[in-house]
Amino acid sequence: MAAGYPRLTEPFALGGHRLPNRIVLTAHGEHLAADGLVTERLIAHHERRAAGGTGLIIVGGSAAVAPSASNPALISLWDPRNDAPLAALADRVHAHGTTVLCQATHRATRELPGGLDAHHVAPSPSAAVPPYGAPAVLTGDDIDELVGRYAAAARRLARAGFDGIEVSALGTHLIEQFWSPLLNRRDDAYGGPLRNRLRFGVRVVEAIADAVPDGFVLAFRMSADLYSAAVGLGRDDLLEIAAAMGELGRIDLFDIAGGSGMSVRAHTAAVPTDDFPVKCNNDAAAAVRAVVPAPVLVAGRILAPRHGEETLTDGVADLVGMTRALIADPDLPRRVRAGQAERIRPCIAINEGCRRVVANKSLACTVNPEVGAPALDTGPAAEPRRVVVVGGGPAGMEAARVAALRGHDVVLLERDGRLGGQVRLAARLPERPHLAGHVDWLERELELAGVTVRLGTAATPERLRAERPDALVVATGSRAVVPPGLAAALGRAVTDVDVLAGRVEVPAGARVLVYDAEGHVRGAALACLLSERDAAVDYVTPFAAAAQHLEAPNKTAIMRRLRRSTVRPRCDTALVAADGAAVLRDVWTEDEAPLPAAYDLAVVVGYRVAVADLPAGIADLTVVGDAKAPRLLRNAISEGARAAAAL
Repeated sequence: MAAGYPRLTEPFALGGHRLPNRIVLTAHGEHLAADGLVTERLIAHHERRAAGGTGLIIVGGSAAVAPSASNPALISLWDPRNDAPLAALADRVHAHGTTVLCQATHRATRELPGGLDAHHVAPSPSAAVPPYGAPAVLTGDDIDELVGRYAAAARRLARAGFDGIEVSALGTHLIEQFWSPLLNRRDDAYGGPLRNRLRFGVRVVEAIADAVPDGFVLAFRMSADLYSAAVGLGRDDLLEIAAAMGELGRIDLFDIAGGSGMSVRAHTAAVPTDDFPVKCNNDAAAAVRAVVPAPVLVAGRILAPRHGEETLTDGVADLVGMTRALIADPDLPRRVRAGQAERIRPCIAINEGCRRVVANKSLACTVNPEVGAPALDTGPAAEPRRVVVVGGGPAGMEAARVAALRGHDVVLLERDGRLGGQVRLAARLPERPHLAGHVDWLERELELAGVTVRLGTAATPERLRAERPDALVVATGSRAVVPPGLAAALGRAVTDVDVLAGRVEVPAGARVLVYDAEGHVRGAALACLLSERDAAVDYVTPFAAAAQHLEAPNKTAIMRRLRRSTVRPRCDTALVAADGAAVLRDVWTEDEAPLPAAYDLAVVVGYRVAVADLPAGIADLTVVGDAKAPRLLRNAISEGARAAAAL
C-alpha cells in the first residue's frame, strides 16, 4: 500500500474478481464509437487507463440495449457486429490486470431520436422531453422485448470476455422513468404503487442474473439525489428503491451518483461542475450503503487521491469513481502507489473537453491532449536538439515539457516575471481559482524535466541568436483589444484583461457597459463580478443568450448567478460604431438605437489578436496556441504538445 493512501491502494474483491485498488473509471459518454461500433480509439482510451493501474473500468457510458435509444457515437450492445471489437477491448484491458464491466441502458426520451421518422418510447406520455414530440407509450409486449434486450446484451458481454455489466437508471433513463410517479402514469402492472413502478427494473436485473454465468458481476447505477422535483422522487424514496433492489440479492455493486435529466441544474449534477463541492455525492452514497447488502461505489467530484482516501476512510463507500481525474492523468493510480501523488496532472474540472459529448462531440480533455486523439510521441527523439520555446503560457509550457521528455535540450523564454500567461488572469475570477492548478503543475514538471526557464526575458533577435536554437516554438499568446472604431466611439473603453489585471479600477456606483463579443464564460462572469462590487452593469451580447458558446453543463452556474444579480442583460444586440458614435444594433432587424445611458466605463470582451513576431532565419519554426489563432485553453495545450511531439 502507498504511504498516505492505504485505503485507496488496497485490493478489493468484487464478485470473485480481485481489484488491485479501489480506484474506478466509471462509465462516461466517450462518443468514440462509430455507427454504434467499438473503434480502435475507444479501445485505446480504456486500455490507456488500464495501463495506468486503474482497478476497475466500466466502459460504454449509455451503451444502448436497443435501437430505439441508440446513439451512433455510443456502443450499440444490440449489434452483433460488436462481438469481435468488444472481445478485443476486454482482452486489452485484462492484459493490465484490470477488471472490466460495460454499462447497458435505454435512455428513452433522454436520447435524441435518430433515423428517418424516428420517435421516442416511454412509460407514458408524461415522460416526453421537448422538443422531440410525445413518445410512443410502451406496451406490455414492448416491455417484454426490452427486458430480453438487456439479457441479450449481458450474454453478448459475457461471451466477449467482460467481467460484468452495469445496468443504469441514472439520469432519468428508462428505469428511473418507470420509478417516477410523475413520468409514469400507467394504470397496469408497471404503474401506480412503488412496487409496480419498480417492476420493470426488477425484471431487467433478474433477467440478466439468470442469463449470465456464475461470477459475472451485475452492477446497478442510480442517483441517490436527483437535484430536482421534476421526477417526483426525494432522497427517502431513492433509499427505499435502493433497499428494494438490494433485497433481490442479485446485485453485486451499487454505483451511486447524483442528478437527473429533468432540469438544467439536475443534468449538470450528473457530471458536477466546479460550483459543486468536492465529494458532493458522499452523503447520499453513505445513506445507500447503510440500506443495501452489496458494496457501494460513489462518484461525484472525487478529483484527487486525498478525496478518494477520505471517502473510503470515512466509510462512505467501498470504491471511488475518479473518472475525470483519470481522464486528465491515466497514470494517477500508478503515481499514487509509487508515492508520486504530487506529480499527478490535476483535473481542473472545467468540463470544457470531457463534456463536449453533450453536443455529440467526441471526448477530449483540456489538460490532457491525448484524450480522444492519436497518442502523442513522447518517446526519445531520433536526434536530440536545442529547442527554444518563446512564451510561458500554457501552450509554451506544454511544448517545453513534452520536448524535454523526448530528450531535447529546452530553453523557455518568458517576457513576464511569472509563468502561466492569461490563465493566471482568468484564475482571478472568484469562481475559477482552480484554473491555476494546471499551470502550477506544469511549472513543477518543467523543473523536473530540466527545462531552462528564463523569466523577464524578451525574445529579441539578439537573444535568439545567443540561444542558437535548432528548432523554435512560438507561443507568445494573444492580446485583448478594443477595436479601433469602438474605442473612438465609446470614449473610455477597456478590455476584460485590463480589469482582471488590476490596470483599471472600477469604483462602486460606476455605470458600466460590458460588451461580450465572445459568448463564453468570461463576459458574463465579469459582469457579475462588477455588479457584486456595486457597479451598475448593463451586459450586451450579439448572441441569443449570455454565455451562448459555453459548454452546456458549464452554463448552469453562470446563468444562475447572472439571473440572481443586478446585471441588466440585452441579447441579440451588437455594439457598433456608426458615424463616430457607439450604437446598439439589433442582429435580426438591424435597427439601431443609441446607448441607454452615459457610461463611466465600457469593458469589451472577446476581441483578441495574436501576438507572433516571427524571427527570420530559423527554418524549423512552429507557431502554437493563441499566437496562431486565439481560442480555448484546450487548443493551446493540445497544439503545444503536438508541436513538441513532432520535433
